[in-house]
Amino acid sequence: MRNLGLAEVARLGQCVTGESHTQPTVRGGRPPECDRTNPVNSEPARIRPYQPDDLDELYRICVQTADNGQDATSMFRDPRLPGHVHAAPYALFEPSLAFVAQDAGGVGGYIIAALDSQAFEQRLERDWWPALRASHPEPSQDLAKGLSSPEQFALHWIHHPLGTPDELARGFPSHCTLTSSRDCKGRGSGGS
Repeated sequence: MRNLGLAEVARLGQCVTGESHTQPTVRGGRPPECDRTNPVNSEPARIRPYQPDDLDELYRICVQTADNGQDATSMFRDPRLPGHVHAAPYALFEPSLAFVAQDAGGVGGYIIAALDSQAFEQRLERDWWPALRASHPEPSQDLAKGLSSPEQFALHWIHHPLGTPDELARGFPSHCTLTSSRDCKGRGSGGS
């Protein structure tokens, strides 16, 4: 997973919307780096708004990158667990700030964000974590020893989510994540 700085988010916004207020644009109003192509398949990956039908793809990409960018499917008893923590709530609660990278091979990456990190965390505490805590109980120390590190982390996060400190939120109220699966990297859609 890669966190973006404001300049990168602004550049990404230009790629998504085609609007630029400070830099010249070309070819349909988009910066040229938005049109890089896959050297094998010359169709450019495009970034488009998230649609509800994309949710399963977010879950798939999330588990396929949950081991420091590598496929962690075999590391989870429930392969949707990393997506429950790191992807789905953004798409469901902040859909206007969710985008997917898609090419001829399908969805291969996503961009998700929360405009107000602390408000988003409060919403998760109220509307997301309770059901997950019921369906994914916190494991005992003995049981946790038999789980992979990524699964332990995800379960811990469900039961003990970290909040954004006030001091950090004052200067940086939003956050954004860009994640792409290995098959989408190098197609002009970014990387994790």
